[in-house]
Amino acid sequence: MVQHLNNNISSSEKQEDQNFIKINRRLIILLVLVTAVLIVYFNSMLNGFVWDDHGQILENRWIRDINSIPEVFSSNVAGADKQFATSYYRPMMYLIYMCNYYLFALSPWGYHLVNVLVHAGVCILVFLIASKIFKKPTGSDSLYLLSPAFIAAILYATHPIHTEPVAWVAAVPELSFTFFYLLALYLYSLTADREPSFKRPSYILSLISFFIATLCKEPAITLPIILILYDYSFNKTRTTKLIRNLPIYIPYFIIVVFYLILRFHALGGFAPSVNHKLTVYQYVINVFPLFSGYIEKLFFPLNLSAFYVFHPIASLFEMETIPSLFNCFLFLIATMIAFLKNRVVFFSLMLFAVPILPALYIPGLGENAFSERQLYLPSFGFVLLVSSFFSWATVKVSKSTFIIPLIIGMIVLLYSIGTINRNPVWKDDYSLWADVVDKSPENATAHGYLGYALYSQGRIDDSIVQYQTSLNMNPNLFNSHMNLGVAYHAKNWSYQAIQQFLLALKLNPSSIDAHINIADAIAKIGSIDKAVEEYQIAIKLDPSSARAHHGLGVIFGNAGLYDKAIEQFEITLQLDPTNQIYRSDLDKVYNVKKSPVQ
Repeated sequence: MVQHLNNNISSSEKQEDQNFIKINRRLIILLVLVTAVLIVYFNSMLNGFVWDDHGQILENRWIRDINSIPEVFSSNVAGADKQFATSYYRPMMYLIYMCNYYLFALSPWGYHLVNVLVHAGVCILVFLIASKIFKKPTGSDSLYLLSPAFIAAILYATHPIHTEPVAWVAAVPELSFTFFYLLALYLYSLTADREPSFKRPSYILSLISFFIATLCKEPAITLPIILILYDYSFNKTRTTKLIRNLPIYIPYFIIVVFYLILRFHALGGFAPSVNHKLTVYQYVINVFPLFSGYIEKLFFPLNLSAFYVFHPIASLFEMETIPSLFNCFLFLIATMIAFLKNRVVFFSLMLFAVPILPALYIPGLGENAFSERQLYLPSFGFVLLVSSFFSWATVKVSKSTFIIPLIIGMIVLLYSIGTINRNPVWKDDYSLWADVVDKSPENATAHGYLGYALYSQGRIDDSIVQYQTSLNMNPNLFNSHMNLGVAYHAKNWSYQAIQQFLLALKLNPSSIDAHINIADAIAKIGSIDKAVEEYQIAIKLDPSSARAHHGLGVIFGNAGLYDKAIEQFEITLQLDPTNQIYRSDLDKVYNVKKSPVQ
């Protein structure tokens, strides 16, 4: 009996030792992942704000006032600026920006640091979920860093396709929705061997995480499908009882319905719609080149660009369509075979295909219908697939184990170099759009953005060349007309500026900025009454436009109407209390009123 007791104690001690070793190994893996992320994205923290960062952060009144939260949850993404409207509903984006503003004010390094840390968190979740999927690592104890789960996570951490969502502050919806999406999946997987219920904390937290994910970005609503596919692929007890176990998934679908209600209330509709002037048939067939393009970018992350011009196909019989159809056909065949033969491969393919589906809805996509950030979550399926291959290859070439680690090491090294080299492209607007124009000289929108970057550097003549190039390619670009007018105005070419502003207003009659710019230019040539009229139109369109109130105040002040000027300047300070120019102008009018010049 004593011997039996000793054996039990010895067995218990061995189990504790094994658990301790397992925990230590996992901690080492997580430390390696976080270190890898910090190494490859460290130089991104030297970048500034670019592109949408200006409107969403630098010029956004919401993120500076916690009292804006109700407005954030009841408006579209562009709701802080009345002249713009989108059909995107992403309130969590602004809550994150609010936290960033509280911690870092408008210092870009802090916002970039948050993006990098969220990416590190996503990589950790990739490892944890992959560990649940693969369960038993391949390789000897000395090669635990070559487990399939670690391979998937390190490839995900360093893949160059992720530079856009990580190095661009405005892509935080991509990072945050993926984090909470995968967190919900991981928490759900913890109850995979048991019946989830509201009594299990992991199940409840999974539902909460999923709801937060939906408030980050729209593709989050695909999670219930992924959960069903996860159960089918890895939970045999539920695979044969999917219908009986529908109550497991019902709460997730209820959250989807609740999210859609919130979205409809905020936007007055469910989905964005952009007129690409395509027929229904063309919308359908253009899914193939888009889907194929995403697959190709994952395998070959070369010639990355912030802005791809969408060139739709008109027929399936075009020569350019054949490679896309072939790639899609191969994907379909691989999925069918995997469905029958290999559940890990099948789930990997589905984890790529399902989350990318919203990015294939062309009516909801803008001019840049193809964008790298859409691959941030689907790339998890890709790295799972690659790690599955290496797991299989390790068994097949076990006599030469150095070959697989060498190949993996080379891929990670190439990925890391590609990511580190790509990050500085997002440093500022000039480097970003110069890169896009270099890769897509026919991109009219990119020339317009490059013009804006040049103007911001004080290179007005160079900016005018870019704006004119943009409009020669596409005369219907509102921003290029507006910015060309601003450049003309800066050179005191007021009549040419007014012409451009009027062309912009014709393209967008509800533009508040167009009316304000017209007023500024008209006032400069002495048409004061007409300028006042334009400012008043702008204020009628948007009473919260501080710029319009300020412009009207300047005219009243110059005309000696000090009381009216003071009234307008006080409104501007109520709307934007941190603007020192507005405060200075108000003080000047008060001083002039008290001590009038004789």
